[in-house]
Amino acid sequence: MNTSVVQTRVGCTAADVVAGQWFWHEPWPGYRVPLQAAGTSRHGHTVRIVTTDSDREVVQYRFDRPVRLVRDADPIDSLSGVLPLSA
Repeated sequence: MNTSVVQTRVGCTAADVVAGQWFWHEPWPGYRVPLQAAGTSRHGHTVRIVTTDSDREVVQYRFDRPVRLVRDADPIDSLSGVLPLSA
């Protein structure tokens, strides 16, 4: 798949996430949690994203992993991280 198509649809790569951005942490298909980046650091082929969430303080991704950014219209009030079926 063309990288520009992925970035248009998804948002950016993990290496491009910056402090202050909200993104969807998707540990497995069908489950996603909105997190806000507090800072990032690159370690080889991975990026560590320190978040403002007390349960998920750090997430680590491969630097070229596509990351979905939270848009204003996205519902983020689900405590489970699973989006409602109507969304």
